[in-house]
Amino acid sequence: MARRPKLTLEATENGSYVVKCVFKDERGIAVNPVTLAWRLTDSAGTVVNSRTAVAVAVPTAITYVPMTGADLAILEDGDHEVRVFTVVGTYYSTLTTSTLDFTADTQFDVRNLIGVT
Repeated sequence: MARRPKLTLEATENGSYVVKCVFKDERGIAVNPVTLAWRLTDSAGTVVNSRTAVAVAVPTAITYVPMTGADLAILEDGDHEVRVFTVVGTYYSTLTTSTLDFTADTQFDVRNLIGVT
């Protein structure tokens, strides 16, 4: 199993965090997705804060997805937790002249802050 890419910026418990999504086609050209949805899970695949199939109304080649509060809540004991951010969607390929599916994910850490509940 391939390791998923990890975002270097750590989120903090119950804080705010923004994931920047950049979409390019197979030629490396920026492309607006036709459809786009995202989900947020822990490292075991458990959905966090009911964030499954969250549709992005108007996806663009660069899309920012903000997370706050319960998205970044600490669910288990420990000094940090891993979140997995997954996007799924479709885009129009100029190479194949058809609409193609895509799926991608990344992970980031949420740091447990002492005294925050």
